[in-house]
Amino acid sequence: MNNMYTPSKEWCEPFILQEQHIRKIIEIIENRRIENASSEYDPIYKYKRLDDYERKTNDINDLFKEDNCGRVRITSLKISCKDYLFAGSGLNYEIEFNSCEGSETFDMGFMFFKSISLGVKGEDRDISELLFNELDAYITNTIISHKHRWLVRILKRITPLGFMSVMMFFLIISSFTSLLLKKGPSNRQEIINNAVSSKDISQKLDTLLQLQQSEDVSNGVRPFIVIALLITLVVFFVLMSKKIRKKIYSYYPFVFDFGVSSEDYKTRTSKIKWLIGIIGTLALSVLANFLYNIISSGL
Repeated sequence: MNNMYTPSKEWCEPFILQEQHIRKIIEIIENRRIENASSEYDPIYKYKRLDDYERKTNDINDLFKEDNCGRVRITSLKISCKDYLFAGSGLNYEIEFNSCEGSETFDMGFMFFKSISLGVKGEDRDISELLFNELDAYITNTIISHKHRWLVRILKRITPLGFMSVMMFFLIISSFTSLLLKKGPSNRQEIINNAVSSKDISQKLDTLLQLQQSEDVSNGVRPFIVIALLITLVVFFVLMSKKIRKKIYSYYPFVFDFGVSSEDYKTRTSKIKWLIGIIGTLALSVLANFLYNIISSGL
């Protein structure tokens, strides 16, 4: 037991797991079967659905007969030998894939979430390392969805706490700026009186433009404050609703694309891309308008 070699690895990467991928994993495992290995080396498939139904089976065809769509879609899959935890045989393995909507820890966001994990235990270092490296290479090069990596990296950075902090920061700055831009009634009246009593036409025009500019900037800041406040409240209520969160999680690119009637993952993942694009565009446009008004007030 003490001489066991135990390489392991965890990822938080997008993946699209299909039937051919699972069959290839099993082929790799079978090709590395050590001499005289017992049936305990054979793979066991343990999977969980969104409705919390769990099943463990030795027959890979049971896995591919699952409906795997809607409320009964698969959210996690573990492929392991019988004695992985106890390391009772000469070579042991465990590969696990998880979607965030089926993870009990994902309410904390991507901080602790691992979508893929791989572990090998073996008495022979060379044999164990060969199996580990071959599985690692296949998962990294084939199963991980490289075209969706950018999406997961963005989602990692848009944490609920970080988003709320940024919005609150802009609310505070906007409110403070609005107060600075708003002229007091006595000061405003004094400027108007001076302009009225002056005989210089250019001074009258400058005063009119100054007052109009101040009013425009103040009017430009107020909508930003209202919009930012509304967005903050919407995000707050979304975070409070576990049902809404799980609905959004279903669009993330951690996909089990196999089964009798597996869903089209492209449809699901495209929705989160559109959502990020719309939110990003709105945020940039509001921020650009806000900065334009601030800069204009100083000119």
